[in-house]
Amino acid sequence: MDMRTNNFRLMNSTAADNDMIYGTVYVTSTIKVRGDLNQPDVDMNVKVEDKTKFFFAMPPDDPSVIDQEGIVQFTDFSAPPFNGKKALNVSDSVSKAPIKGLNLSATIDIDPDAELNVVVDPSNGDALKVKGQASLTATMDPSGKTSLTGRYQVSDGSYNLTVGPVKKDFKLQQGSSIVWTGDPMEANVNLTALYEVNTAPIDLIGDPTQYEAKTKLPFQVYLMMTGELLKPSIKFKLDLPENERGALNGQVYAKLQSVNTNESELNKQVFALLAFNRFIADNPFQSLAGGSSVSSIARSSVSKLLTEQLNNLASDLIKGVDINFGLNSSEDYSASGSKSQKTDLEIGLSKKLLNDRLIVTVGSSFGLEGPQQQGQSSTNIAGNVNVEYLLSSDGRYRLRAYRRNQNEGVIEGQIIETGLGFALVVDYNKFREVFQNFSKKKRFRNEERRKNETTN
Repeated sequence: MDMRTNNFRLMNSTAADNDMIYGTVYVTSTIKVRGDLNQPDVDMNVKVEDKTKFFFAMPPDDPSVIDQEGIVQFTDFSAPPFNGKKALNVSDSVSKAPIKGLNLSATIDIDPDAELNVVVDPSNGDALKVKGQASLTATMDPSGKTSLTGRYQVSDGSYNLTVGPVKKDFKLQQGSSIVWTGDPMEANVNLTALYEVNTAPIDLIGDPTQYEAKTKLPFQVYLMMTGELLKPSIKFKLDLPENERGALNGQVYAKLQSVNTNESELNKQVFALLAFNRFIADNPFQSLAGGSSVSSIARSSVSKLLTEQLNNLASDLIKGVDINFGLNSSEDYSASGSKSQKTDLEIGLSKKLLNDRLIVTVGSSFGLEGPQQQGQSSTNIAGNVNVEYLLSSDGRYRLRAYRRNQNEGVIEGQIIETGLGFALVVDYNKFREVFQNFSKKKRFRNEERRKNETTN
């Protein structure tokens, strides 16, 4: 017997149906069944399609959580065998099939857009969401023993970590992977995720006379998950981007390296960054940065609220023009060493011209409050300009010119960058399609689409 499926919905359930395995799974497969009904041989080639969104919830290992079935039993004395009659057996009404087991061999290919979710802690919502490519091999012998081998190479995803009432999304980095070497429930993970926090390092340095240390830097919090997927080992690491490691003559980066070697100090600072968006000084009740005051928190919240409202109002303001606003409020110490409030308004406009062949984007940041960076002009309405022209109607060949005006930190100051580039944009499903003639590839895609529509 041969069977084929095309975009077949294999699973469509929620956590209410099965709190351990649920979601939506689409597969395209070729299945061959040979042998006899006593012990059939099944050979499968399965591709998990891009519309898949699968969830696997780890079983709780808390000893306080137990299965309550059987503690209280309800008995109906009017039913067999309590009423003196013999209860019917399954064998009395159903003929059992002669299958005693099967030999299963399956090759499983996972589409890069298929989403796999692992609910690490169902009680607080900690979850791992990954997308990537994999070619796995699954087997099962007549005794029911199953095996799964292969590597799942992660290309995108996140890890949702709960710290008290706060949830933080760590973005998975390239090179992360999940490897199966036998038991499907014993996968080995090697995942690295990143979360960035903009905060002042003065509480980390511990020197209140270092006024430059009150200027915020983009600190990187790395979460590294290794070991078995069901019982992973989680560690943290603090770092700075390469272009910021020279801040304060390298003092901040050197301090981070010292903190990374002390596990208790590292965990304390990571918790502070995730929960309070700042470091903790030796005296946890004192903040040298001053950035956690009630007024600072209120200004930050109002900035986010105004940004959302401005974008909602501008969505239909001018037909054919995309307008985006951003309002950022923070504390600045770079001018004189004393605290001053700094508020910037960011405006971006985008317009498509010449039958959508020419895309022009302009924008700038305007200082509404606080000291301005050197070289920054409050009247420069087009500080950032990006012009992109589609040389071909399909958008495959593009020419791009840009001018970028941005602040690169305390050391570099305000920098104006200009450039001209040529881009080749290729959409492909298989690598060999990159080298095919475009018209041939387009014709092949249309034929495949018509086949799928006919089959459906």
